[in-house]
Amino acid sequence: MNENVIKDIRFYTNRSLKGCSLLPEDKINFYDLTFLMEGKMLYKINGEYIWLNQNDTIIIPPGSSRMR
Repeated sequence: MNENVIKDIRFYTNRSLKGCSLLPEDKINFYDLTFLMEGKMLYKINGEYIWLNQNDTIIIPPGSSRMR
């Protein structure tokens, strides 16, 4: 068995965001999996700015600082 597999989901949300959805900069204690279905979104992860475009996916691990 692969020890890197996450065996349970503790929180799940499915959102359709219109316009600006801001998240203040904060350190997270969970995996953040984001799939962008349309448009563009700017993330700041551990001090690095990353643009997401339509159909991009990003996984942010626990212990990371993130802002959107």
